[in-house]
Amino acid sequence: MSRASPTLRVRLGAAYDGGATWRSDVVAGQARAGWLVTGPRGLARRVAIAVGVPQVDRPEAMRVAAFATAMRRVDDGRRRFSRAFEADPLGVARHVLTLRDALLAHGWSGRALAASPRLADLSAIEAEIDAVVRSGAPDLWRALVRRLAEGAAPPPLAITLADPEVAFPTAFVTLLDALRAAGASITP
Repeated sequence: MSRASPTLRVRLGAAYDGGATWRSDVVAGQARAGWLVTGPRGLARRVAIAVGVPQVDRPEAMRVAAFATAMRRVDDGRRRFSRAFEADPLGVARHVLTLRDALLAHGWSGRALAASPRLADLSAIEAEIDAVVRSGAPDLWRALVRRLAEGAAPPPLAITLADPEVAFPTAFVTLLDALRAAGASITP
């Protein structure tokens, strides 16, 4: 006789990763087993394990160093970042990597846009980066969307949003949509 997998009940908040900010949302006496209170990164990690998407948390210093290496490969002295990068390669790499992650989180495809020399430079760097750099949260969200589109089955999920969907990054909302399509229950 086969038993159905129990549903994982998730309370999802945009800022619930990395701390106890969610504790004020738990009414006294209502904490219980079988619930996960987490943010976008925590939910993505849980789903990644279930659908077989490898994930490696790289320290920020490793990601910055790898990004600086990619920047160095594309820097011809005429890039928008060239002068600053020459003066402070790690500081500039850290700043541009933060921008890259934010752009990916909000829907950037990684491709250049004709009207933006800065995005053209970032796109050139994007073409040179490796798996170390591609270990940020937006990279994981995108990998999960691809895996779910291939037919991977996530665990049974009942997700209650602590924040409206507009509070979450676009790439994460795309993951929520993919989870919905795969059968997850998501309620406000």
